[in-house]
Amino acid sequence: MARLFWLALAVVIMAGCAEDIVVEPPQSLRGVYDGEYIVTRDFGSSGGGTTVSQWVIWTFSDQKFWMEATKTDQRPKVFCNMSGNYKLETNITLTDPNTGGEQCDPRDVPDGIFGLRRTIGADNQIDSLYLEQIEGTMKKELRLKKKPQ
Repeated sequence: MARLFWLALAVVIMAGCAEDIVVEPPQSLRGVYDGEYIVTRDFGSSGGGTTVSQWVIWTFSDQKFWMEATKTDQRPKVFCNMSGNYKLETNITLTDPNTGGEQCDPRDVPDGIFGLRRTIGADNQIDSLYLEQIEGTMKKELRLKKKPQ
């Protein structure tokens, strides 16, 4: 009899809790962003490493990304324009980078798993993104601000 009571209680608790569990999908990154792509070589070395950076226009669709490296009077173009795919989970994984034939230092290409931080604006939408990857002595960062639609 006691087993039946505990079994009934467990079923009631599980049934009640199931409605309370809400797993929301990751918020879409879709949109156009302005920002900076920064690569530090020899990161963590006693000399501090060498850092190169570039202003970029970064676009996310539902599963693809495009990076347009922009040259300014203050900064030369140091990275290639590129596109690829991404998968959004807790982190973001950039895959299949395509530079369209531009000659690039392959170490500088954004590829692989990046940590992802989002800032949400007053409209409850993504305002900015910060992506970071550290692999060995290479550190890659993307600091992006979403353009108004």
